[in-house]
Amino acid sequence: MLCVATVPLTSRPSPTDPFILLVDDHEPSLRKLQTLLESVGYACVSTPCPSNALAYCDTRRPSLVVTDLAMPRLDGHGLAQGLKDR
Repeated sequence: MLCVATVPLTSRPSPTDPFILLVDDHEPSLRKLQTLLESVGYACVSTPCPSNALAYCDTRRPSLVVTDLAMPRLDGHGLAQGLKDR
């Protein structure tokens, strides 16, 4: 899967609202998790691409990140390190 720097995220909470960032390259799992969390009232932003997640976090800080660990190119550990470095 090719990830680009644009941020095609599935939803965008207002800039001041807390949100959960979901990152998983398996889109059916990503959609299911987002549906579950939103059904109980959490605002979520989701993307199948960890590079897009990092780019998004340059402008917004999530309250919580839920990520898959096994993803191509940039895995969950690399994503966590990139977020920590920011």
